[in-house]
Amino acid sequence: MPAKIDRRFARRFPNRGFWLRPASAEERKIQFRGRSEPGWHPCMAIMRGVGKHADKFHSLPFYSSTPDLADIGEEESGMTAAHVRDSLSDGGLPFVTINRM
Repeated sequence: MPAKIDRRFARRFPNRGFWLRPASAEERKIQFRGRSEPGWHPCMAIMRGVGKHADKFHSLPFYSSTPDLADIGEEESGMTAAHVRDSLSDGGLPFVTINRM
């Protein structure tokens, strides 16, 4: 079940396939097992399904150097989500440094 915030975001931006956001309290408890890493922020990369699965969401946990992810565009979100997905398949929780230009 996708988080309520993701359903709202998907309705607001129906053409977006990827987005990043800070993890909710429940996600921090479940996905991150309540662990905190000093200087890092629990976040989620959201990937929307395609075709007939466009209403399905995949939530990928990662630690970010900043919780301020609101204005990151789809291309950058997609690259980050791909990096996070690949890192998760290797068995670790990824740490992503967000650089602002």
